[in-house]
Amino acid sequence: MREPTRPPAKPAPRAAPAARRGATRTAPPPRQPGSRARAIFSILGLLVIFTMLFGLIAVGIDGFGGGGTEDDPQAQRPASDLVPTYEARLRDNPDDVNTMLILANLYQNRGEYPAAIAWYEKAVALKPEDVEARLAFGKALASYGQGYDAEAQYKKALEYNGRSAKAEYYLGELYDRSNPPRPDEAKARYARASELEPEGAWGRAARAALARLNATPTP
Repeated sequence: MREPTRPPAKPAPRAAPAARRGATRTAPPPRQPGSRARAIFSILGLLVIFTMLFGLIAVGIDGFGGGGTEDDPQAQRPASDLVPTYEARLRDNPDDVNTMLILANLYQNRGEYPAAIAWYEKAVALKPEDVEARLAFGKALASYGQGYDAEAQYKKALEYNGRSAKAEYYLGELYDRSNPPRPDEAKARYARASELEPEGAWGRAARAALARLNATPTP
């Protein structure tokens, strides 16, 4: 009897080729120990620069409605520190209208309306044609509850500049807030301010106030 034949053996799997001699995996270069800190300090430095620039721009555009603080670096300090400085200036130059207006504004910001009104009064007596001074004077009077005197200053400002949208708006605001309110007169003044300055800030504010009044039912 013949012995059964065995199936041929499968060839053994070929071993993976050995890595080439001398071939090694390159490791990433080590980080410099101070690189992250330097990046953080660079970002912080940029933030400081932007903050300083923003502060300078804010100081530059922060003006004063009555006259002159934007031209005086002293006026950016707190009002309580500045009053003696400007009073001393006026002792040396009693007719300095610009310093009077700054001092009046400082007193107004401190809520000391009688002192503010006194300085505004002196300023407009020396420079009656100064429309901005009269408007600031009127605002101080209105804030102190002297509506009739405020109205007189606004109307006087319009005598010197009949196309002042700001003066018309202030009159509209005064009539709007008076007690009792004077809505018809307020509407007329707001409409005039809008007409004089259709694209400007006072015209836009006047139209907003006028829309509010028109939407309010008349009692």
